[in-house]
Amino acid sequence: MNELQQRILNNFHNDIKDFIREKLDPQYLANTYDIQNSSGLPKDDCDYGKLLGIYYLFRHRFPQGRKQVIWSRELLHNPLFHKYRKNINKIVAALNTGSSIREYLPSEIRKLRQCTFMDSQADHLLTEWGITHLHLFTRAEREKLEQSGQNDDKFLLYALSCKDNIFFIDIQDHCSMTNTSLLNIINTNSAGNPLLGFINRSNQLTPQHLSQSDIRNLRKMGIGFAVAINEEGDTFMSGLQKPAWWHACAYIDEELKAFADWCARNYDSLLKEAQNHIPECRNSDSIDIHIGFGEGRSACNTKLDEVFIFIKYSPNDGAVILIPDNKPIEIITNILKQHDII
Repeated sequence: MNELQQRILNNFHNDIKDFIREKLDPQYLANTYDIQNSSGLPKDDCDYGKLLGIYYLFRHRFPQGRKQVIWSRELLHNPLFHKYRKNINKIVAALNTGSSIREYLPSEIRKLRQCTFMDSQADHLLTEWGITHLHLFTRAEREKLEQSGQNDDKFLLYALSCKDNIFFIDIQDHCSMTNTSLLNIINTNSAGNPLLGFINRSNQLTPQHLSQSDIRNLRKMGIGFAVAINEEGDTFMSGLQKPAWWHACAYIDEELKAFADWCARNYDSLLKEAQNHIPECRNSDSIDIHIGFGEGRSACNTKLDEVFIFIKYSPNDGAVILIPDNKPIEIITNILKQHDII
């Protein structure tokens, strides 16, 4: 890449980092998720790829925004489902309207270091199998149960969160975090539903029947494994979250590089267009090209796109620019949406 291309690409990387930093800002976390005294926040010098990975896991561990609930057959036939139906209905109502489900998230929600692939304290159920878990009672209700010595909170709702959907797998106890029945339920329910993102590798791997103790020990050592999930020989390759995310990062970066290259090749035209339409830019002999994130906001009475282009023509001044049929930005937008980054 030449110097101009690299400068534009660096801008894009920093723009995405700034966007994620805002979402992981302690004040934002406190106001949006009631995450107080958050620990394990990424360091200021955290590189672009790692920061993107942390935010990816954060979004999948703590489902947010409006989501359609998909029910497994096993859950609907589970006696615990009928016992806790009222509790679950409250969670569903919040998900359907995009309201916060903070009250049903794990107590250690503030430990963001668990949203990493490499940390020893990572949420291994999430990083290894892509599964998150919700409590059936609010925080206040859990505290009362604990004080009264009741054990109703021993059951969890296991789920697989995607961009616009959340798949309710089953209600099982805390010990089920290494239970391959969770994987088998996803496998038997995911036929014809690619949105779940479940990868069955039965034709490529030799199944291994591992005990829950074996799985727990392998997770602690960070070792990937192929585990049998039923008697039919279907297999799940543990740890696919990591290579899948690396592939997504590479895909995002490939499109960012392509767009940076397009911007560099059309730099003179973009500069001239800005000088013709932005009075304050007419005396500028250069522009800096960036990407921004609309998030429903408006500029000059126009609703901003989910991902848009803006230029800086001075350290403190800039403007949104429109590029007709901007296919590269459409591709970048779709990739970021697909992986629930925006």
